[in-house]
Amino acid sequence: MFGIEKSPATNLQPTKREGQPDTLRRAFIAVALGGIAGMIDARLSILVIATVSLKVGAKVVSSS
Repeated sequence: MFGIEKSPATNLQPTKREGQPDTLRRAFIAVALGGIAGMIDARLSILVIATVSLKVGAKVVSSS
């Protein structure tokens, strides 16, 4: 019985090893969130570029 009770204590050490994939998952989630934020930033930059190009195009059309 005592040996069986000690085995969960030794099983706690593998859970610490399982904690490493948790940090990897956290890092992956952080990278995924960063990628989503990067996509949002890219969309915002595209919108800014589009509005600027439209304004420049309007100025060119109005000047001509």
